[in-house]
Amino acid sequence: MKHKIIGAIALGAAFFAVGTTAQASSHSTIPTKLRGTWYQPSSSKSYSVMGITTHTVSLWTANNSGKRTSKKTTVLTSSAKNYKQLYVTKSNAFSKNRYWYQLPNINKQIPGGFTDGWGFWTYTKKIGSKKYSVLGTYQRQGYVDAYSKTRTHHNFSYTANSQKAMDALGYKK
Repeated sequence: MKHKIIGAIALGAAFFAVGTTAQASSHSTIPTKLRGTWYQPSSSKSYSVMGITTHTVSLWTANNSGKRTSKKTTVLTSSAKNYKQLYVTKSNAFSKNRYWYQLPNINKQIPGGFTDGWGFWTYTKKIGSKKYSVLGTYQRQGYVDAYSKTRTHHNFSYTANSQKAMDALGYKK
């Protein structure tokens, strides 16, 4: 009987240790629903593009056919040891039913870096009869920079200039 109790305690401790390790490693992995190639129109002939992989956020520009027209710049990555270090945390600051992900490690940011964090979340936006999958990104000043999963010339970005919109971004009076 004594051996069964000791065995159960050891097994419980092993599960606890594995669970703790798994949670710690998730800070370097971007959630699946945020990953992919996201487009934002920058002119009638080009797009700003954000590429999100398992461990990296990159930016570049592309033409109307999707061909890259600029150098690909890595903005955040889990392998960096400086201000570009990816550190994923999950929050429901925007609303109780919509989570957003803060990706940079704000403790390692330099002046001009993502000092407030950089919030990411996905939502669906309907324009006419067509639905678009949209990635909202928020850094500060009430401005939401939005990217679509498809190349469209509709810009989904907006400034939160009403109290309802500010509440949705987590600002409270």
